[in-house]
Amino acid sequence: EISMLDAQILSLLDKVCRSVRGKPRPFGGLQLVLCGDFFQLPPVKKRGEPPPEDAFHASSWHEATLRVCYLERQYRQEDARFLAMLNSIRHSEVNKDTIETLKTRLNQPIEGLATVTRLYSHRIDVDAINSFQLEQLQSEPHSYFMLAGGDPDLVASLKEACLAPQHLILKKGASVMFVRNNTGEGYVNGTLGIVVGFEKDDTKWPIIETKNGVRITARPIRWNVEARGEVLAYIDQIPLR
Repeated sequence: EISMLDAQILSLLDKVCRSVRGKPRPFGGLQLVLCGDFFQLPPVKKRGEPPPEDAFHASSWHEATLRVCYLERQYRQEDARFLAMLNSIRHSEVNKDTIETLKTRLNQPIEGLATVTRLYSHRIDVDAINSFQLEQLQSEPHSYFMLAGGDPDLVASLKEACLAPQHLILKKGASVMFVRNNTGEGYVNGTLGIVVGFEKDDTKWPIIETKNGVRITARPIRWNVEARGEVLAYIDQIPLR
């Protein structure tokens, strides 16, 4: 996500590539494909530090003479009025009509949905409301603990980046989301479903019914760090939240 990469890190990557490849050309002559949207996620600001600069402020960005390919077709929305509102927010050109339209939806029920997904900017808030909702279910809880091995620092980084919790608690009736791609098993990152039961053997793997009615037995999957074909660190967990 190039919008999250700050100028200092991009310049550092440029220096490393030139040094490793022994070539003075930008990024050592490597071909780059940078994907992202500068209207969306900015570089992460660390507490107590000044705001980082966007990647396009780096001298290495300009030296690389990048060719910009702007994708103009919108696949996610077909409602022209809604799309116009989104674009007005995106470009900081919100007008009175957009504000008044949004006000008509404030605290209004959504037809066909008993509960509505809530969006939060911090994971701690998400975890809190998920835990509260899970506690309301009267069914038996099942626990699944993450397994890990290898270099402790790399393991810590894997755990930090992994959206599956180290201690996953599930109950029948719980709403869940897959957090890894596995098309062979029938799910991708973001697939939503409901826990409808558990395997009857000793594993007790959860059985998920997705929104389109497909039933999937969710089994542990591995995240790892490799170098030259050697696994340096890994974590195993069921890819669910």
